[in-house]
Amino acid sequence: MWETDTGRRLSYIEHEKYKVTNVTFSSDGKYLTTASVDGCSRIWDVATSEEAIRISDNSSGRLLTFSRDGKYLATAGWENTVQVWEIVSGRDVICVIHPGYGVQGVALSPDGKYLATASEDNSARLWELSTGLEVVRMVHPGYGINTVTFSSNGRYIATASWDKTARIWETVSGKEVICINHKDRVHDVVFSPDGRYLATASTESIAIVWEVTTGQEVTRMSIKRGGSAIAFNPDGKYLATGSGGDDMTVQVWEWETGQKLGCMNHPRGVTAIAFNPDGKYLATAGWDNTARVWELATRQEVARISHERGVNNAVNDVAFSPDGKYLVTGGWDKTARVWEWATHQEVARVSHESGVQSVAFSLDGKYVATGSYDSTARVWLWQPKDLIDETCHRLTRNLTQEEWQQYLLGEPYCKTCPNLP
Repeated sequence: MWETDTGRRLSYIEHEKYKVTNVTFSSDGKYLTTASVDGCSRIWDVATSEEAIRISDNSSGRLLTFSRDGKYLATAGWENTVQVWEIVSGRDVICVIHPGYGVQGVALSPDGKYLATASEDNSARLWELSTGLEVVRMVHPGYGINTVTFSSNGRYIATASWDKTARIWETVSGKEVICINHKDRVHDVVFSPDGRYLATASTESIAIVWEVTTGQEVTRMSIKRGGSAIAFNPDGKYLATGSGGDDMTVQVWEWETGQKLGCMNHPRGVTAIAFNPDGKYLATAGWDNTARVWELATRQEVARISHERGVNNAVNDVAFSPDGKYLVTGGWDKTARVWEWATHQEVARVSHESGVQSVAFSLDGKYVATGSYDSTARVWLWQPKDLIDETCHRLTRNLTQEEWQQYLLGEPYCKTCPNLP
């Protein structure tokens, strides 16, 4: 971008290794859209020169234009197609980017309006889901951030970093409220369900519970071989901690007394922990390419699901759906998968270009968020009904009888979208 009066270059935007075929400004001048032969249109924030939204239209777009009110973008490609995109809500996949750095953590806000991401680029960022635009950025000086999470009321965000700190931030302003110091790297952080406490797990082999308002330590528990993961149960009475390295255990604590209630073994070490909504089951993810579900009362394994075996094909993260029926896992095999865990059946799968480091369900269970080492965080619709509804929202008519015969030969004709002609 150049200043017209002086000819001075203001900023430089690069489309990775692909040729850029078109550019256009939005009417308010805040955004620039570029089209490339890689089949993607990208919307950039003019003030920061950072990519805000990416649309995969596979058109190698020749032409681009914004609507006057900025709500829509039309793209035209070499395939004789013109597509109109509703910038606010017309996408079933939201993709946000930390340029050049892996996304270590993702979290969806309790009200469903925001996506929080944590990255190796030392920043945690808050994105507006309706637009895909970055609204707040929080920075740990000098070191990458491992984890990001919301408090139950959405007022605060907590982050854990290799800079040996956990920090609490005000969600709306991005202002740092509390900085908690450890003696070694902090791997994981979680708020208690009532939002009063924050628990941290560190490689110094301890888990500590802190008071959110003061940052004062309440209690600590010793963990063998470093703390890799931590989670509160739904009523906040118990705390589960996971160990990496050669300890390979998950320990359950009555954290207010420091009493250890039980221990479960996950071969090759634990990468993530999650309780189901009623607190009866605990899921663990591990370096052995499996996620396992344990009955808390008996500490017995009741389900085991696997990603394909391979070199370093760890399952990096795990989360239960709000109704407890499904489990989402993310792994080094570049996939995130949704499972009906009681039957061990995989029901949905999405892919990244590199390992998936973090996964989360939205509170209504409609969306799955993923963070990957391909430098992106994405939000996906995963249930067939929601995918069909979104498709029908974009279409203007059903298939004709002739088109049905061409594409779905042998299937009885029906209207896929009842609301369309």
